[in-house]
Amino acid sequence: MWQKNDTKGLRKGGLFFFMALALACTLLAFCKPDHNTGDKQDTLTASLAATAPPADTAAVQPAPPQDTFYTIVGVGDMMLGTNYPNTGYLPANDGKDLLADVREILKNADVTFGNLEGTLFDSGGTPKSCRDMSKCYVFRTPAKYVQNYVDAGFDLVSIANNHSGDFGPEGRKQTKANLKQAGILFAGLAGTDEYAVFEKD
Repeated sequence: MWQKNDTKGLRKGGLFFFMALALACTLLAFCKPDHNTGDKQDTLTASLAATAPPADTAAVQPAPPQDTFYTIVGVGDMMLGTNYPNTGYLPANDGKDLLADVREILKNADVTFGNLEGTLFDSGGTPKSCRDMSKCYVFRTPAKYVQNYVDAGFDLVSIANNHSGDFGPEGRKQTKANLKQAGILFAGLAGTDEYAVFEKD
């Protein structure tokens, strides 16, 4: 009896061992690494590299637009001195120091304009009549003072004020000529110089 039972147990144990061994071999077969995977990956990478456009012909994406700011400075009234009724009303150093403290601010603006209070020429014209010269203001700034406005970066001046006619039509004519020669635009006179158009980079 004992011998028979041991034989059955041995057979059952051998069968179980054989099935376990077969299962283990099957799992190992499925888990075996594919040595061709690396070769396939290298082939794909080489193919993509061959079809990629050259760096110098690839489309260049434009940079996103930047916020743009413009600075406009307006000042007035400007009258740097007068030689009428005498030169005693002229400042030292031909008025070059009068705008020194604000020159950099004026120059650094994109557009700088001011109100020119008076005329800008040397002599001539007919001064407006005054009963009392001590209480009458008639402005005639020497022509060379226009360079002070140029150095300060003025683009445009208004000549629409009560002193632009201090020396009549001749005073206006010479003032406009001196401004034009200096490269400064002007505007403000009805019927003749109502506006000015200009461009800046």
